[in-house]
Amino acid sequence: MFKKNFAILAAAGLVIGNLVGVGILALPICLGVAGVIPSLLSITLYSFMMLYTAEVIAREAVCAKSGTFDYPSLYEHYLGKTGKWLAIIINAFILYGFLIAYICCASKILTDVFPGIHSTILIILAVSAVLIYITVADLKLINKYNTLLVVLLFTCFIGLIVISSFHVNPANYQTPYWTYFGLTIPL
Repeated sequence: MFKKNFAILAAAGLVIGNLVGVGILALPICLGVAGVIPSLLSITLYSFMMLYTAEVIAREAVCAKSGTFDYPSLYEHYLGKTGKWLAIIINAFILYGFLIAYICCASKILTDVFPGIHSTILIILAVSAVLIYITVADLKLINKYNTLLVVLLFTCFIGLIVISSFHVNPANYQTPYWTYFGLTIPL
């Protein structure tokens, strides 16, 4: 029973980790530009759209009745070989974009935290080497500590909220800027 509950917790942690991701760094800025009302509307609208998308994908995974389920197979089923390869190329592009964002953000944070380090390139290479080692050495290591990493990420996010709450100007919340509504779309 404990193993089953822990597996559910680990899966939930993986989903939360993917949802939080790099986008959480830009979300407050994008939402702040549009104002409170457009931002709340955008969050609500796109949350329902993402929920519906997740439900469709979950149904497809269940209907596939396969031990493994991936997006390229789904796209191949509906769009043929061209759709499969298009999905692979777009997914690779997105993942490499995330990877670059993670490496650059981690390097920037480390150079800010440790002011004695002047070589950003050296930090980028070091962070890349650590991430490559973790990925290549043992994927079980990632699975084992995924929940811990998500809890650590959540703790850092709460800390970020607490620290940034001292810099909030309530006057900025009064005017909605509908022209910036497009910026609130989570990509």
